[in-house]
Amino acid sequence: MLVQPVRHPVSMLLREPEIPGARLMDSSTDVWAINRAAALDNFPINGLKVYVPAWSSMGKGDKVELQFDDQVVNQHIITDDAEVGQRVTLWVEPRHWLTGTHTLAYRVTRFNQGAETFTPALKLYAKLEIPAGQDLNPEEGSHSNLYLFIDPAIVENIVDKEIAAAGVDIIIRAESGTGVPYPDAAVGDVIVLSWGGVLVESAPLTAEQISDPATHPIVIHVDEATILAAGDTDISGLAVTFRVRDVVHNFSEDWCKATRLVVMTGTDLLDAPIVKEAKNNILDLDALEDKNITAQVWAKGPAFEQDDRIILKMRGTTVDNEAVEVIAPAQTVNNLPHTYEFELSNADVRQLAKTQVTFSYQVERPGVADPLPSKGQFVTFIGEPKHLAAPKAEDEQNGAIDPDLPHPRVR
Repeated sequence: MLVQPVRHPVSMLLREPEIPGARLMDSSTDVWAINRAAALDNFPINGLKVYVPAWSSMGKGDKVELQFDDQVVNQHIITDDAEVGQRVTLWVEPRHWLTGTHTLAYRVTRFNQGAETFTPALKLYAKLEIPAGQDLNPEEGSHSNLYLFIDPAIVENIVDKEIAAAGVDIIIRAESGTGVPYPDAAVGDVIVLSWGGVLVESAPLTAEQISDPATHPIVIHVDEATILAAGDTDISGLAVTFRVRDVVHNFSEDWCKATRLVVMTGTDLLDAPIVKEAKNNILDLDALEDKNITAQVWAKGPAFEQDDRIILKMRGTTVDNEAVEVIAPAQTVNNLPHTYEFELSNADVRQLAKTQVTFSYQVERPGVADPLPSKGQFVTFIGEPKHLAAPKAEDEQNGAIDPDLPHPRVR
């Protein structure tokens, strides 16, 4: 949970309310961004969760009212000693939300005293529309309304040293080539492009790129540094895809259908490893269940020699933009030719659900200073990450909890 800093003078007695997970629109504004998940989806019945901090001289009989656009939308009366000194959770129900600007404040009426209102009210901007609209394609990783264009001369050939040095331009447009680049495109949207798991973000979209994409196309330039960071591939190539993030951090429902590019900028690279459980460079985590995966390295002379040490790694970026690198225990070559197998745990694999993942290895050779690198094998992970165990209600009896219980215990 992100706790909002106090950004303006407030009452000496009432503190700023907190919206779990809220973020400022940008560093130069005092407007808080509210996306569809916060307003509608996280709690479909209750809506937006708001924490009202404990107030001074708080006691039984006090009433707190949540004000949304100057109207009371929720309230609570302190009725139990255990509530005194604790924050109060209130809600802005889904029926109150529309895309646009709003205000949020609260009013406290202490028992047998007058009302006091938190001022000035928080400024909110809500956006309920999801970039690219509803995805009608049931196939994972293939949003029905997202499309990217890459020069066919690059797609049908190889990204070599010369192409990498110049960089590769990716154009985001409608598949038809005309009209808005995707449904519900909005000023400020950011294209999040994945080049083999290395992310590149566009500048925020302008009004001209939406209304006149032919003259003002959305172009993402993948530079040489990004291409080299993702690494070389075998003939199966790497996946290039994207999704959209808007100004309040709504994301498109899925990624664009990937285009695969073969990248070979290095020389004398060893063959890429193979993921045994993947089919056509796709690993289905739902079908995998709780099993580990196996990365295979085919070793034969003269590329490999006796006593070489093979060090295999899996790397990628989670959907939350966290870098993950897992290195399997090294194996020493003692048999040629031979397939060496490296096991990677299910837990490590599931961290990278719904992303593109790179498998590669390097060979350390006695008497040779620099390790010998391999090409990368790029595998798309589909399916759901393993969920946490369901919470347990300690006060549950026969499937129900006493509604009058002031503080149910959940672990």
